[in-house]
Parts: sequence; structure tokens; C-alpha cells
Amino acid sequence: MTSPAPTNGNHATPQHQSSPELRRRIVSAVVLATLALAALVASPWSFLVLVIASAMLLLWEWGAATRGTGADATTILQVACVTALVIFVAVHKFVVAAILLAAALAVIAIWGRQKNGTWNATLDAALKAADYDGFAKRKASAARKGKLRGMGLSCYIEACG
Repeated sequence: MTSPAPTNGNHATPQHQSSPELRRRIVSAVVLATLALAALVASPWSFLVLVIASAMLLLWEWGAATRGTGADATTILQVACVTALVIFVAVHKFVVAAILLAAALAVIAIWGRQKNGTWNATLDAALKAADYDGFAKRKASAARKGKLRGMGLSCYIEACG
């Protein structure tokens, strides 16, 4: 027979109580499932509208969490892809889906550049934070002490968003 490992007060003991978070998730799942079934029973089109609206909300929230912006060019493209897929699956109209995607790409080409074009401002802020203009003085001071000093810049682009 084994007994639980002794604790010295530094380790949390497991709680076997029902979590309020778990209850909230279960209630949320029941409400959403009921809403989805009601939309499906009402008509297939109402269910498809629910899918598109849900995708819009989800992608807006994802954009806010990962890119700091709710709706941007990436969000528009993602919603257009979901909408095109829904249209294609629902009515088997590839041409309509293709037109919608082309329109989304046109919007991104025009609006997305203006909205997301922060490269120069970001680089300027990074150079200021690193005191790039004062680097020559620091390098000369280090050289007088027999030390070498260098400056490196690296750009990271997150491919997922």
C-alpha cells in the first residue's frame, strides 16, 4: 500500500471540487449547441449564416490576441476563405466562391497595406530603444579598454499571422 508523498507546504494539493470555469464551459457548450441545432432546424441557410458569423467573431478575437488588432487584412482574408468555403459546400458554386476570394484579395491589396504597414515605425522604435545613434561612442569607449563591441539587428516575421 502506498501513501501520498508528504508535502512541505510548497506544493499545491489537488482540489476535487467542481470548478466554476468548468461549469461555465459546460453551460456555454449547451447554449451554443442549442443555437446551432435551432439554426439547422430553421433552415440550412440560417445554419450557414451562423457558421460565417461564428467564424467572423472567432477570427476577430484571434486577431486581437495574436496581432493586437481585431479586424485587419488578415482577418478579412480568413473570413472570406470561410465564407467562400461555406458557399462552395452549400451550393456547389465554385465561381461564386472564387469571386469572393478575389474580392477579398483586392481589399487586402488596397486596404491591408495602409493598415498593416508599420515596418518603418517599428524599426525606428527598435533603433531608438537600442540607442543606435549612441553606439559609436560606446564602441570607441570599449576599444580604449581593449574590448570589442558590435551591433546586430535581426528581423522576425511570424508566418502564422
